[in-house]
Amino acid sequence: MQYSQLSKQYKFINPIGLPGQLRIATKRHYFCKVSCFLGLIPLCASVLMALTLDGNQQFFYQAVVALLLPTVILLGLCQHYLVLDCATNQRFVQLQLLGYCCKKNNCESLQSTELILLHNVNDRSQYCMRLNGTSYMIGTLVDASELVLFISQNFNITAREQVTDFPTIHTLDTHALATSLAESGSQSISTIDIPDSNSLHEHKANAKQKNTIDLPSMFIQPLWQVRIGFRLLYPLPFILLFCFSMKFIGGL
Repeated sequence: MQYSQLSKQYKFINPIGLPGQLRIATKRHYFCKVSCFLGLIPLCASVLMALTLDGNQQFFYQAVVALLLPTVILLGLCQHYLVLDCATNQRFVQLQLLGYCCKKNNCESLQSTELILLHNVNDRSQYCMRLNGTSYMIGTLVDASELVLFISQNFNITAREQVTDFPTIHTLDTHALATSLAESGSQSISTIDIPDSNSLHEHKANAKQKNTIDLPSMFIQPLWQVRIGFRLLYPLPFILLFCFSMKFIGGL
């Protein structure tokens, strides 16, 4: 299976380097992007003050702009990826700046990579992939299975699953999964059977019951979650503190 054959492309995967290398965004990658976005707020405020004020206050905000501008640019250009490399049979974490590789860390064998297909913690009708300790939200069972199968087959990584017998983790039979994906694709359905190499016959006997339980219609996700709202308010105290500090220093 090739990356172009997947039902959809994923934003956390950088297709540059395929098929020999697979670059997947890490938590640090998204931390840099979020920090860059948050840094734009005080940067724009400082630019506005530097254009409207005069005297010592203007010099102060010009210094703030000179300090924030390169920081925001660097954060926006930084890329932090988990790289699976077939040529060297290694997995490592790579920091890139303007497309140039700056640093490689945590070099390990590809065969030691953790690759698990599992339910989403908040919504069991959705599925995600855990790769090297980081979970990536995928969506439907077909989409998640396709991505896990693509990584497992192309980079010789043993795939496991936590779907058929939660919370037990079993080795995933990729050959049977590929057959099941082909059948589900021809039938255009949103659920598939995930065979377990250790309990294949038992799983086939209970497949109808499992698919009924996993129907997305059984789970209704609320339109608004309070926890997500609180997360959006996390940077607010730091932004207010920064604004008050600039106003106090600028008024000296």
